[in-house]
Amino acid sequence: MLLLGGGVALLLVAARLVAAAFDCGFSPFAYLDLPEGYGWQAVIFGGLVAACVALLALAGGTPRDELWLAGPRGGVLMSGPAVEEMLSDQAREHPDVVRASADVRVRRGRPKGVLNLELRPLADRDALGPELGAVARASLVRLSGVDDAEVKVRARVLNVRQLPGRLS
Repeated sequence: MLLLGGGVALLLVAARLVAAAFDCGFSPFAYLDLPEGYGWQAVIFGGLVAACVALLALAGGTPRDELWLAGPRGGVLMSGPAVEEMLSDQAREHPDVVRASADVRVRRGRPKGVLNLELRPLADRDALGPELGAVARASLVRLSGVDDAEVKVRARVLNVRQLPGRLS
């Protein structure tokens, strides 16, 4: 309702501005018993701009904080950062993993994750990637209850020179 009111007010101000641009005396504010002075119209327009910015901030929000998984009888609301931290911690438990980070999103009702791994030198990337991906996928399935969760693994083997900056 607030958005509809903002749209109508924006149209009124736009009509007045177009009329002023063509040097026409038309003002929709005369029909609404609103003040016709340019100062008042500027105040109304400024308030309208502030309301639109506030609505965009509320509508845009931070969609990454929560993951909503819709189901046939409702849904599950999960904390996105908590799920990502859990997947990262599981991957870091492996002795060959130096660093791990996860990114989880919901697409069309199913969770999709990306697990970024940095492995110690001489680690077998081709064996560890699928192994840790299967563990992360099983955790996502257990948490969300959705069987077709998808986890993509991006594993990178570090060389010896890269280790000092990444070890904690």
